[in-house]
Amino acid sequence: NASGTQDNNEPGIANVTLTLLDENGNLLPATVTTDAEGNYLFGNLKPGVYGVRETQPDGYYDGLDTAGSAGGVAQNPGDQITGATLTAGRDGKNYDFGELPGGVISGHVFRDGPPIALDFGQSASGFDVEPVRPGVRSPDDTPLAGVTLILADGQGNALRDANGNLITAVTNAAGFYQFTGLTPGSYSVLEQQPGGLTDGVDTPGNTGGIAANKGNLFSPVLINLNHRNDAIVGINVQAGTESVENNFSEVAFSQPPLLIPPPENRLPPLPEQVPGGAFPIRYSSPAAPFQPGPPLSYSHYYGGGADGVPGYSWHLSVIDAGSPRGNHRGNGEVLPVSEQRFDAFQAMGAEMGQSRFVLPVKGQAEPHVIIFGMQGATPIAGD
Repeated sequence: NASGTQDNNEPGIANVTLTLLDENGNLLPATVTTDAEGNYLFGNLKPGVYGVRETQPDGYYDGLDTAGSAGGVAQNPGDQITGATLTAGRDGKNYDFGELPGGVISGHVFRDGPPIALDFGQSASGFDVEPVRPGVRSPDDTPLAGVTLILADGQGNALRDANGNLITAVTNAAGFYQFTGLTPGSYSVLEQQPGGLTDGVDTPGNTGGIAANKGNLFSPVLINLNHRNDAIVGINVQAGTESVENNFSEVAFSQPPLLIPPPENRLPPLPEQVPGGAFPIRYSSPAAPFQPGPPLSYSHYYGGGADGVPGYSWHLSVIDAGSPRGNHRGNGEVLPVSEQRFDAFQAMGAEMGQSRFVLPVKGQAEPHVIIFGMQGATPIAGD
């Protein structure tokens, strides 16, 4: 508790070196080290005035030193006590050196919740994330590893080690970071923004501080600091204590899928029905006047061969579309006239320039003949 007096809950420090001083503060050739409980002893001393100097132990910071039963003065700070007067048979006790264990700052860096889904035309720039991603750690967060954080003083000025390097920490796989061995005082933590994410809401830990969030950017401790919205300043650190949950949250955004609108329906409108329910067939005027060709003689039945007209082919598909109007057929509707099947394999051998279909008509002696193709014309395909 930095009182300079060892309390029951304050353990001693082992292996600390102490050196004896003469009455003028000069080093004498006498050194000792503390035992497991932090005790030390210079024995068999002649009467006189003495002092003790401590070598500062690693991992600790100079606390309050106190002179003991034979008088003297403790130099605070300074790790030295002088002016202890020993007489014959008189011991000097409780010449104590108080040390302060280093403080700790720790926290987490994480992606706050799942990505925020944007609407069409909406941008992540300027999006107010705080109402939907408040920066409080929860099970649906994603820890961010490999993020660098910089230790700074209470005003946000970056601190450096003895070699002039920035004092940094890097988050582990759990997104956790910490700075250890800190002297008591006020500190700040600056985050280097991870790529591919947007700055979220940052939160100070259990020992206070101010986070550079949207609502307090004009705070006096932030207004002159180039924090880029990634800072927690004024973190209070005490000896031997840990300031925890100094957290930095990030957010991700997801864009809506790009939907390509269907093409415009360019089909022409259906013609008006004529009496009887049929649709009239309209023909476009040809680009040039029709010139009739020579009379043709349809004396052959083409079931899959060729008649010497290269480069063209034709096909006819007869489709059974079921009974869209029910099982009761009205007058004038198509009726099945034949059970014969066309052998498609016979039509694959060569291209055909013209052909005819012979359709037997039930109840008639003469079949119904449909001619396809015209000598010298270009056949078309259709159903």
